[in-house]
Amino acid sequence: MIIEPFRYPTHEEIDAFVRAARQDRAEAIARLFREAFRGLAGLFARGMPAQAVARARQRPSRSGISSAKERPVAESFWKAAAASLPPQVQWRYARMFEAAERFEELLDRVLTARGRAHRALARACSRLADALRNAARALDAAAWRLTLTR
Repeated sequence: MIIEPFRYPTHEEIDAFVRAARQDRAEAIARLFREAFRGLAGLFARGMPAQAVARARQRPSRSGISSAKERPVAESFWKAAAASLPPQVQWRYARMFEAAERFEELLDRVLTARGRAHRALARACSRLADALRNAARALDAAAWRLTLTR
């Protein structure tokens, strides 16, 4: 049995090891992204969990402070605006004011839904970013341990 003396790697071999470690880290990060996006797509496909729906349906109790959100005005702005017109022209613009009232209600619903969807997407992306950041730290620590050049 011949014992060879310890041979240090050449500069080219060290560079090859570093490139391989970086390639492995990039592939691991790409796998994390793929899995995260699959999970996010599955979350959107399944919809909101039942607990989140129940929390969204809960109404906050009314406070002692009067608020327009808690106690909406009995008469809408558009009805008051139509009533402020002279009686001889009210009939002419009645359909426009009714359409404006329906459009305002639709716009309120769309903006509320957009805000909720935006907040849910922001929370999901924030959690995804945290998971990816933690995985990147773990991969960076593993790559640092595996590289021979310190």
